[in-house]
Amino acid sequence: MERQTLTGFPAAHGALFTIRPQLYPPRAAALRPMTPGQQIYKGLQGAMPALLIWLDRRAL
Repeated sequence: MERQTLTGFPAAHGALFTIRPQLYPPRAAALRPMTPGQQIYKGLQGAMPALLIWLDRRAL
């Protein structure tokens, strides 16, 4: 998730565009439905089983 803002500076005939990413810890429920192709794209394919176990333990 990210927050985008556009601030105008009429006197300078310009504008400032900013992006502020908001990071949230991954959740096992969000990772489980990933297809193998999505896992490969995100670099998680080999780590998924151990990652899901670790996330499940942290959720308790």
